[in-house]
Amino acid sequence: MGKKIIPLASARDHKRAYDHDRGPNTGGMGAFSPSMKIPESEIGGIIDIAVKPIVRGLAKDGMPYRGVLYAGIMMTKDGPFVLEYNAASGSRD
Repeated sequence: MGKKIIPLASARDHKRAYDHDRGPNTGGMGAFSPSMKIPESEIGGIIDIAVKPIVRGLAKDGMPYRGVLYAGIMMTKDGPFVLEYNAASGSRD
């Protein structure tokens, strides 16, 4: 428990502030999947740097996590950058 990671499809926020797809992205109001901005070949590397350390750390601290852990990632020219983590349906049992 708390050691197996099963990646789900990538997703991308999408909801412009104004009609006809204009204005800044408001984030969280709409989404689509998979995100075409992240090639499938990069998903494993993102999991290695953004998800595995969290899961390992929780298990090491005696708190193995079971549930959905969403890593909000921003792709930059220097690679992925973690903006946030969201957890759902987690359990320590």
